[in-house]
Amino acid sequence: MPQKCSARPGWRNTGRGFGTLVFGAMESGAVSGILAELHGLNAHVLFCKVGTMRGLAVEELVKSLPEGAAAECNGNLHEAMKVARKCGGPVLVAGSLFLVGEAAGGTAGLGLPRNYKEL
Repeated sequence: MPQKCSARPGWRNTGRGFGTLVFGAMESGAVSGILAELHGLNAHVLFCKVGTMRGLAVEELVKSLPEGAAAECNGNLHEAMKVARKCGGPVLVAGSLFLVGEAAGGTAGLGLPRNYKEL
């Protein structure tokens, strides 16, 4: 079950912007800068851990949120995509190319469906 994880009060994901942003990063990524750029989408933000050993924990992603931003934390891409489908509207998977590869079904052995419409 996703949990609300916001760094500071203020800006809220209203769901009236882009749609849903599913975001995960690697430990060595420039997360703060990327999230600052994506903040302008005014999307419903779902964090998840990339399915590799070097995937950044969602707790660390929270520390990189722009001032006043909020997000929901999910354990992995599969959980985040289930939530995203319930939100309706477009879904953008961004951050690590490993995460995008998982979403596209290109990472073998993770037990992810190839088509998230099947969820």
